[in-house]
Amino acid sequence: MSEVDLVLLAVLLFAGWYLGASLAARWINRRAVSRCGCEAARWLGGASSLYVDLRCGGRRVEVFINRLPWDNPLNLAASLVARRRGYTAVRLKADADLGVFDASRVGSGRRIGAFYVVNTSGPRWAVEAAAKAGEEAGAWRVTASGGVLQLLFPHTDCGRAVQSALTFLEKLPRGPPAGG
Repeated sequence: MSEVDLVLLAVLLFAGWYLGASLAARWINRRAVSRCGCEAARWLGGASSLYVDLRCGGRRVEVFINRLPWDNPLNLAASLVARRRGYTAVRLKADADLGVFDASRVGSGRRIGAFYVVNTSGPRWAVEAAAKAGEEAGAWRVTASGGVLQLLFPHTDCGRAVQSALTFLEKLPRGPPAGG
């Protein structure tokens, strides 16, 4: 087998892998969207990620699922060696302005429950309530900017992430506690 044949074979293998991953992603993404638990207004996805715009009882919920990069065998191998995991980010609007904060399960900053909180310019009651609700929801990270919240979950299950985010939102107080 000559060098040209090897290059041609490599190109054909990569093209076949990419085509197969793209076709499989369409089916996988369609199933993932149907399992989100709410009406999908629109969605866009590839072999390694999926964005879904949902309507959950009149509330807009945006979901981004980042999976392992199945579209490229070299990136997939590198991701597996690096022990990279998929995650789900859920973005939604809160009923109250929570200020700005970033709460993560790892890092530095003021410790509130299981989270380290940094960049806070929101009311203390809101940050503490969000950290507690995030811990109960199983969130990996909670960020807020005004009334917009984003929760990161260490899995790629759309339905579970959406339900956890909506439960998180229900547990947040709409204003400061009485007497505080």
